[in-house]
Amino acid sequence: MKSVLLVSIGGAIGSVARYFVALLFKEWLNISYPIHTIIVNIIGCFFIGFIATQVLKFNNPDNVRLFVIMGVLGGFTTFSSYSFEVMQMFKNRMFAQALLYFLGWPVAMVWSVCVLYASLGFRQFSHHFTDIRDALDAGDEPLARQLLARWQHVSVGTLPRSELLRHVIEHS
Repeated sequence: MKSVLLVSIGGAIGSVARYFVALLFKEWLNISYPIHTIIVNIIGCFFIGFIATQVLKFNNPDNVRLFVIMGVLGGFTTFSSYSFEVMQMFKNRMFAQALLYFLGWPVAMVWSVCVLYASLGFRQFSHHFTDIRDALDAGDEPLARQLLARWQHVSVGTLPRSELLRHVIEHS
């Protein structure tokens, strides 16, 4: 039941935020092209990529994932609006715009998640690898084991130094 509440409250926040972004573009900036949907989804995907790399740092990553990613960002981003807008463009015989919107939007969304997740994720993992390698270079195998166990959530027990290095290289 707690997870349903987290997703529901987060979804309400994200949906209201999406509504305000749409108002900003339609009413205040007087832009009729549905650029707000693209911007909302790029921002949402960017934050999903960012949060996905950071979620394990929290005491309860499942609650953070449920509230922020599934709730807030799930309510903020929208595929249904995108689909409706593509259909409206085709209906209004705006074929070039509809095709560009239809093909460009998914590429931008996937790109924003992948680039951010890959860049932050690599930096996060390379930091761990450097710390473990430094501990091994200093001859502090117990510290290297502790860092590896914390990073990979595995039991490394009494693995020899060569196995520790192999494990780090394979999983980095």
